[in-house]
Amino acid sequence: MFDFLFSPLILLFARICVGGVFVASGIGKFLDRPGTEAGMAHYLFLPRGSGKLIATFFPPLELAVGLCLVFGLLTRLAAFGAILLFALFTSLIIYDLARGRTEPCHCFGKLSSEKLTPMAAIRNVFLMVLALLVLLGFDGWLAVDGTLSGGSPSFLLARAQPATVPDAANVVPVVLLSLVAVIVIVFGGQAVSMVRNTLRSMGFQ
Repeated sequence: MFDFLFSPLILLFARICVGGVFVASGIGKFLDRPGTEAGMAHYLFLPRGSGKLIATFFPPLELAVGLCLVFGLLTRLAAFGAILLFALFTSLIIYDLARGRTEPCHCFGKLSSEKLTPMAAIRNVFLMVLALLVLLGFDGWLAVDGTLSGGSPSFLLARAQPATVPDAANVVPVVLLSLVAVIVIVFGGQAVSMVRNTLRSMGFQ
């Protein structure tokens, strides 16, 4: 009944969307290591000095997970890692919200300074579901793993490549939609303001 969720185009959207978010998050944290370290300082249950360790270790980890998903390399392993990271981040967000904290969470480092709201947790759950789809249904289509395995079922692929390969013309809108989704997720309300200001500068009201 839910086979459409594992269609090649949906899985491609999920890969690029989740991977793009991690790439943006990793870059943002690279550009704002002090902010990331400071953001971890108020978690008293974390060992002393863990903020600096997280600010050093997490950006390259997120970049690696993101790039692996986008290019389809070690995809299922990257999807599993993404689920674990989203579970961790969502737990911290819920912890903050339960204590009334609304300061920016530094989720995307320099790229976003929006205040923390329940939407951040909802966003993470949505992305976690997309990562789960990739973990369960990845078929190797338009991915390095698919090329390496030659389309044969293996550890790299949850299923054999689809019998019906989507038309290449359908790939472009899916990729563009994925990129738009990443921009909206990363920048949130800032993205809406950017679009509105751009339209106004072009003469649209």
